[in-house]
Amino acid sequence: MIKTVFEYELEGKLLLKTYADGSQRKYYYDGIKVILEKTKPAQGSWTTSKVYTLGGGDIGFIISEREISGQNNTDRWYHYDRLGNVMALSNSSGSPSTYFDQDAFGNVLSGSTNGYHLTTKEQHNDIGLYYFSERWYDSLLGIFTQKDSLKNVNKYKYVSNNPLNNIDPFGLEQVQVCCRPIGLTLGIFYHCYLKTESGTYGMHPGGLKEDDKGDRGGICGKPFCCDKLGDKAKDKGKGWKYNWWDNNSNDFVREVVKDCGADPLAAYPLPWLGQAPGYI
Repeated sequence: MIKTVFEYELEGKLLLKTYADGSQRKYYYDGIKVILEKTKPAQGSWTTSKVYTLGGGDIGFIISEREISGQNNTDRWYHYDRLGNVMALSNSSGSPSTYFDQDAFGNVLSGSTNGYHLTTKEQHNDIGLYYFSERWYDSLLGIFTQKDSLKNVNKYKYVSNNPLNNIDPFGLEQVQVCCRPIGLTLGIFYHCYLKTESGTYGMHPGGLKEDDKGDRGGICGKPFCCDKLGDKAKDKGKGWKYNWWDNNSNDFVREVVKDCGADPLAAYPLPWLGQAPGYI
């Protein structure tokens, strides 16, 4: 017996849930974040059930929600820990109305198992999984239920098995910009490259190289997520005409980071490295 049917749009965003009793829930987005939900009973019409006030960022972005039931509205404000896990909800008077306790992998130990919890992702208690925009995540097993779209040794791993320190906003493999110094007679130059758990991508005088021994060491910036990093790096590398002064390895990395939708200066281990000369 089918309990719940999920329907998605072309890019993979969840649009509609149909339950076994015929009732439905529809999701409306502001970009990749849910801003409004509507519900419909098996025999009835669509009504707005929840409206979210959103802030910036990919975690901890829900400021408040308004639950609508007939003529009655209930407002709740969200409170987070440093990783964007929802720890409590407060009511319109500012008093805590709900507390959540969960382990590092998102298993709720106390409080409702439905709604937004782990790094501000929604847990669907009818299937026991978290929705991460790109994939579904099983907190009991600590893995994603679908493969990562990027090349990876373990395509189902969640935050490199380190949920106390890492986050994964969209369910994608994490990427880092790494830079190593190169000593030259004219001073110190830096070669920068892109690093994932499964390998590296770097621009060299001979063109784009994967897992090259020259793309090792140095210091690395904060992880960010990128959909199909390998494809983006290869597409950018096809027409790349290398020269050291304005088309170097650092220029290449900056452009790929931009294509991933990330801020290059924030992705580099030190912001000024994003402006440093590249690999000669």
